[in-house]
Amino acid sequence: SREPLLLNGPGGRVHMVHRIVLGPSASAALRAAAAAGPVRARIVAQSRLIARGARRPVAVSTARRALRLPPPSAWRARLEPRPRPVCDEAPERATAGRTALIALRCMGDDPRVALEAGPRRGTASIAERDPGLTLVRYRAPSPAGGSDRLAMRASSDAGVTVAALPIVVRPFTMRAIGDSVTAGFGYMGDGTPMGITQLPFCVPPTRLNDRCSSNSSNGPSSGGGAAWSSDTGYGNGVAWPAQFARANGIASSAFANRAVSGSTPADWLPGGQLNDALAGVVADDPDLTVLTLGANPLLDIFLVGRGIGCDFTLSEPAFSACVQRFITQQQLVPRLRAVIAQLLVAPGNRVVVSQYHQAIPASSVFSVASLRILGQVLNANVAQAVQGAPGFGSRVFLMSPPLFTVGVPPGDAVCVGERLGQGVDGPSVQSEAAQVELDITHPFSFCGSTDYWIISADTGVHPSVAGHAQFAASLQAVADQNALGPPAP
Repeated sequence: SREPLLLNGPGGRVHMVHRIVLGPSASAALRAAAAAGPVRARIVAQSRLIARGARRPVAVSTARRALRLPPPSAWRARLEPRPRPVCDEAPERATAGRTALIALRCMGDDPRVALEAGPRRGTASIAERDPGLTLVRYRAPSPAGGSDRLAMRASSDAGVTVAALPIVVRPFTMRAIGDSVTAGFGYMGDGTPMGITQLPFCVPPTRLNDRCSSNSSNGPSSGGGAAWSSDTGYGNGVAWPAQFARANGIASSAFANRAVSGSTPADWLPGGQLNDALAGVVADDPDLTVLTLGANPLLDIFLVGRGIGCDFTLSEPAFSACVQRFITQQQLVPRLRAVIAQLLVAPGNRVVVSQYHQAIPASSVFSVASLRILGQVLNANVAQAVQGAPGFGSRVFLMSPPLFTVGVPPGDAVCVGERLGQGVDGPSVQSEAAQVELDITHPFSFCGSTDYWIISADTGVHPSVAGHAQFAASLQAVADQNALGPPAP
């Protein structure tokens, strides 16, 4: 039997029967042998079970049975009556004002599944038919709230079953995961900026707990596991996912930012300390999930670790190759792609992965040119992971924040008051601390400003509220272009 086994059928318990059909030649041989005397049969049946949920992988089991067949005259009498089809009646979820594919599933003896009656509130049309399955294109009513239903009829030689599939109409749901750029590191849960003296006590510990992040209730020196504030940063409006949600009228109850500062792609995968959080996001079946992921642990490697040695290379191509070796060692591309694949287990989810902004930390030993190359190589790997993910362009999208200008050459922008006539990439939007240092190290070409898209408390790494607004604007552009946001009221 190739029909799906429905674990969530009526009563939560079902009886599965394997029906083994012999071909004409095998059947004739068996009848001839049985007419001549006792026959022993050896039956091998294989089951492939696909259970709902990210934490229930596909399971394959094999059963073997040996038995002595009765004489042919007794065969028909021993046949058990075929059960009528059993249909999946577990509630489905649909987002108000949006169209979703809903499967009407029934199991039995090759049942034919039809839409018996349309929904009470929304609209429905048949998208595809297969044995045991009919896909319905359902458009949920707006606004959210309440429920709807689809009636289905399953017919087979054993009989007819009519069942109702409940549909919960819910508001547009948004989730965020990832690292400190998504979590809003450098701001407390109440939106208060981190002070520079607090930085040593805010650095992410080995057991990640998201302290000193805008979506967290953990402050400086906090221990324990990851803890998020009750609204995960929606109220303070610091991090770019929260800014996007608020601008698009997504309710705080339908929003959650589960990003954790310091996290790596491996932390979110099976065996990682945040895999349960990822499973929770998948179980919520969001309409949209956004993230930044992949900069860790590279940030530590290049700021204070072995990656500093890359800066002693003699050419830009050699420096790029050195950076790429460290990124390859961390398996950024396959691990980020694996995180995306887990997020896609949620059937209604669309995923937007953002590249990183250009940051010039005041504490870095690297030159501006080297930091630019480092950012370009990192973002190229993020793009490779996203563009190679299943569903790219339909369910998976790449986002790029605008250029966080440095204020030094090369570039085409002319800075008012600059002295040597050199073009720069634009007035600097780096942190105030970084701009002070850049003015010292580039006294004849630096183009500064009072726009600080990066905070100074961490020496110039993470976005400020203004910097997060740039990410939110980029997300808005991607959402508008691909119809990823909530439907218009």
